[in-house]
Amino acid sequence: MSDNYNPYQTPTTDLGDGLVAANTEALFFTTGTAKFITMSVCTLGLYQVYWFYRNWALIQKRSPQKMVVWARSLFSVIYCYACFREIANAAKAAGLPGPLQAGPVATLYILLQLSSRLPDPYGAAVFLGFVPVLIANRAAMDVNASTRAILDPNTALAGWNWVAVALGAPLFALAIAGIMIGVPH
Repeated sequence: MSDNYNPYQTPTTDLGDGLVAANTEALFFTTGTAKFITMSVCTLGLYQVYWFYRNWALIQKRSPQKMVVWARSLFSVIYCYACFREIANAAKAAGLPGPLQAGPVATLYILLQLSSRLPDPYGAAVFLGFVPVLIANRAAMDVNASTRAILDPNTALAGWNWVAVALGAPLFALAIAGIMIGVPH
């Protein structure tokens, strides 16, 4: 193995004449920023569980370690650092500037998730729990872009996304209204 070996680099195949074919699978699951925020807010944070699930599934494919993907996703507060560290390590291996700082981002994620236990209106900070995941998502997008993978930008809302928005947006509005009504004036 050479000193330039990058375990996160997409495998390529020489097609002759200097042409190189790239693997079409991304290293990480990513979502466009606007879609990520919309889905996180309208699903009241459930989209983040989905984001972790998709990323753990891709990480497991590359890892010799056996892991229970659904558990790592559902208990993301416990496993977020490990996921963010995978993204940070891939960014570092790809030579990207300013890689993701997994520790501080995971700490912020955990604190925002635990903020739901605070009295109103401070407990509403839990609705910002998508922000650290969005930071990791951006880093994962950069890692994916550094490979030769042909990627779907995942920016458009699909059918199920629209269902989640239609059902979740009113619930989010009611949750915020309920918090605001409970705040003493």
